Amino acid sequence: MQSGDLASIEAVRGTVFAGRNAAAVAGFWVTYAGWITAEWGLAVRDARSPSPAHGNADAGTRRVFLGWLVAGLVLGFVLASSGGVGQVVRGPVAVLVGLPVAWIGLGLRLWAVRTLGRFFRRSVTIEADHVLVTAGPYRVLRHPSYTGGLVIGAGLGIATGNLAALAAFTILPLIGILPRIRVEEAALLGALGDRYADYKQHTWRLLPGIW
Repeated sequence: MQSGDLASIEAVRGTVFAGRNAAAVAGFWVTYAGWITAEWGLAVRDARSPSPAHGNADAGTRRVFLGWLVAGLVLGFVLASSGGVGQVVRGPVAVLVGLPVAWIGLGLRLWAVRTLGRFFRRSVTIEADHVLVTAGPYRVLRHPSYTGGLVIGAGLGIATGNLAALAAFTILPLIGILPRIRVEEAALLGALGDRYADYKQHTWRLLPGIW
């Protein structure tokens, strides 16, 4: 790691967490690391259990989503480290509120992954024996893993106490998710037909009762 990188990290730590105790700061980074570790585990899972059909319906949406996700994280940390634009809360309160939100989001995402089992892939994939899963969070939401990811971002944004960072952590990834949802639902409708069409009638995409 270069000295400039170390200086950047220290700037983020010094500004985003100004006035906050060591436990709050540690809690933020443990939460962030827990999320990154979970995502790395999903990548390893895909690599260890490859599918011949992997990504056959993705239409490039994984790259689009990753681009918006990375942009949101980078911009969010830059805005939070500015210490001025959008900063509304200082001290440990924002961390104490935001981190439980982030862990709830991570729990929802992992619950969705576990429920889908081998049908969960990081790229949009339609298996030859694909089935409609309506258990667990899929009883209510069609894309609970995406909802979980957005809730993680919201929790981290709240923890910074910065409204601009909160917007970056949530809105930019959402921009990347929207075309992915469109492609995924079209692929599932094509593969599952009326079963999926009926399922859509009594479930929500991301937010129960809203959308």
